[in-house]
Amino acid sequence: MSHSVGLVVTSLLIPLAFQTLLTLALQAWGNWVSHRQGEGIWWMRAARGPVVAFALTVIGIVGSSIGLLLTYWSATSSPPEQRATVLVEGFTLSMNASALTAILSLLLNASSVVLFIVGTVRRSSPMRSTGDCET
Repeated sequence: MSHSVGLVVTSLLIPLAFQTLLTLALQAWGNWVSHRQGEGIWWMRAARGPVVAFALTVIGIVGSSIGLLLTYWSATSSPPEQRATVLVEGFTLSMNASALTAILSLLLNASSVVLFIVGTVRRSSPMRSTGDCET
């Protein structure tokens, strides 16, 4: 029993670690691009895109897990002739919620990469002045 639990935990932690490293790398790239482009408000917002995408992924996984747990719980208290219907409806709702956040996360990561490529290739903007005025 403990071997299967360890396998499940490992199969969850490896993708989570990879996603975390990918998010940190994309955010570092976004911060570099933002700094290179003069730290404009839109570049700074774009630099946060990977973190928001990661948060969406975590929300989707947690929401799906809670939905599945509630589905199992409600199926155990349902009459036997309705259990299949309760399970199918609960699974569908949980997977749709997970798919929605996964799609939004993927689109946000993809758009961040495109913006970072544009910011990397584009000529750097001069840094904003620190308040020193020459007269």
